[in-house]
Amino acid sequence: MTKLNNFLLFAITIVIMNMIVSCRPKREDIEKVGLLKTYELRRSINSNGINGKIQGSFFIGCGSIDGNLSTERQLQFEWSRDINERIITTLPYGKFLFIIDSTKINPTIQFIFEKAYLNEESGNGDNNQNFDPNPNNYLYGNIKFQQVIVRISKKDYEQEIYLQR
Repeated sequence: MTKLNNFLLFAITIVIMNMIVSCRPKREDIEKVGLLKTYELRRSINSNGINGKIQGSFFIGCGSIDGNLSTERQLQFEWSRDINERIITTLPYGKFLFIIDSTKINPTIQFIFEKAYLNEESGNGDNNQNFDPNPNNYLYGNIKFQQVIVRISKKDYEQEIYLQR
């Protein structure tokens, strides 16, 4: 009986250790993709996006559909993690916080995530199969992504298209 108990204890220990080693905080994935640093904002474009929701239910040919569509002001901006790369990201105006900073020569952006989300386990471990190198996939539709902080001089802010008209 003691051999069986020792084997079960050993097996449980191996399983727990494997779980601990194979999980890592989501912060590591988001750091790896480069979303926890500050970057230079290259250019931006105002745009309108469509936001909507349609739902319905049917049973044997009978049912109903309900939904709504609305336009949403968006800002499309270009940024890069290194000199040979350009990333285009489009987000609604509600995700932006503009900070007027007279010391800024070039505008910068910083992405903010909920702290609790960053500390959650991703479950990917060292397995790079599940790692997504596209930073936009960590922003779009992610309810834990809170905002983009744009630090910009007053002159650039007034000349650029950031002001909603």
